[in-house]
Amino acid sequence: GSGTLAAEALSFAYDLPPNLRRSFGFSRMKNYPAETDRQLQEELAARVNPEYEVLIRASDQDPRMAELSRQNVRRMVEQAALPPESAERLLSRVVVEQCRMENLRRREPEGFFMANPPYGERLGDLPQAQATYRAMAHLVQDFPDWSLTTITTFPDFDRELGWRPAWKREVRNGNSQALIFHHAAVGSRKR
Repeated sequence: GSGTLAAEALSFAYDLPPNLRRSFGFSRMKNYPAETDRQLQEELAARVNPEYEVLIRASDQDPRMAELSRQNVRRMVEQAALPPESAERLLSRVVVEQCRMENLRRREPEGFFMANPPYGERLGDLPQAQATYRAMAHLVQDFPDWSLTTITTFPDFDRELGWRPAWKREVRNGNSQALIFHHAAVGSRKR
């Protein structure tokens, strides 16, 4: 779980297929086309392009979770069994740091910001989650040319922050019924 958004962003940005070199139980079936599977893995690995210039920043307020996120992203890249220089290039494009929500600051002029803050169910309680949501209120002003997206189970998230989302969707997040709130970048409305 830790580092999931960073790992997914890395996979998406660099066309890194999930579980590329993982073996599955069905691969031991008598009529399993092992050669076809090997060819498919090679084709998928060849699509990975470590030359893209996408920077992925991730954070967690708990330093242990930030470190676990780094380890999980590294493990994901290692399991892809890419050439060492490609793997290191991908890993250099992911920065995971310990940072509280209220201390997040924009370092790049534009980008895409996605948060999956605690819901107050598994981690903490609802008042703690609401405090985190209020700490996010500065993001709209501090990240003006960014698209901001948040996944939460709290139905009044937008009102808690005073945001007016461009759109809101219901989704499943594990066992939870969740909502995605999206705030379009101010600059994107001009384009």
